[in-house]
Amino acid sequence: MTSAAGHRRRLPGDLLRQASRRLQIVALVGVAMWLIGPVLGHLALHVTSPANPQWSHFMRIDVIALASLAASLALFIYLQRGDRAPEFVIDLGLAYMVANAFAIGVLLHWGKPVDKALDVHPMITWTGPLILMFAAIVPAAPWKMLAAGFLAASMDPLGMVLWRAAGVIEFGPVSNVLVMHYPTYLLLGIAVVVSHVVTGLGKQVTREREMGSYRLEERLGRGGMGEVWRARHQMLARPREWWDTNRPSPPPSLLPT
Repeated sequence: MTSAAGHRRRLPGDLLRQASRRLQIVALVGVAMWLIGPVLGHLALHVTSPANPQWSHFMRIDVIALASLAASLALFIYLQRGDRAPEFVIDLGLAYMVANAFAIGVLLHWGKPVDKALDVHPMITWTGPLILMFAAIVPAAPWKMLAAGFLAASMDPLGMVLWRAAGVIEFGPVSNVLVMHYPTYLLLGIAVVVSHVVTGLGKQVTREREMGSYRLEERLGRGGMGEVWRARHQMLARPREWWDTNRPSPPPSLLPT
């Protein structure tokens, strides 16, 4: 989608900053989930198996949960400053999605060594909803969502392969990892459609904000006489103020010099 001046439309800066704030909330939720989840897991182990001393031990899965908690907290603190480049924040959000999917994939298939093969059947893990959630809140380009989502969806199969290499589980032929987790890849297709819709709506907002050679980027204020917006000339790429009102002439800052 291109503008009247022939430039490719980008998402408005204020919408990207709103996505950054939503990502900050997700990171904070991640901190809570990666803290509460392992604690409840230990308590559940103690309730179901009181004689098992492992409930009070720091296990391998706790290392993964602790690393994920630290990553979530670091992202939340990083986004506290509002002057981060929105495009970089979007890419960082996709990387955070993949990192969480890896942690989920590893934790999902952890368990005691088994003597018989794992019962393989198609399933939807937490990775699928995770990808859908990020597609809705992070306005990334659909091709980026497809690439990052494919990596995220592959973390469940990777977790199975890693734990089999460690002698923890056995699941038969390698093709069984796809049999078990192909629903996640189907959800990825839906996520790409969602991403396309989200970015398309954002570009629609950009198109509606274009006024001749200027593109309105952010509203700076409003009053009884109208609204003041930050505008950027699409050819000269320099910012100006735009006075949006019914007055017959723009403010002096927009008049030719």
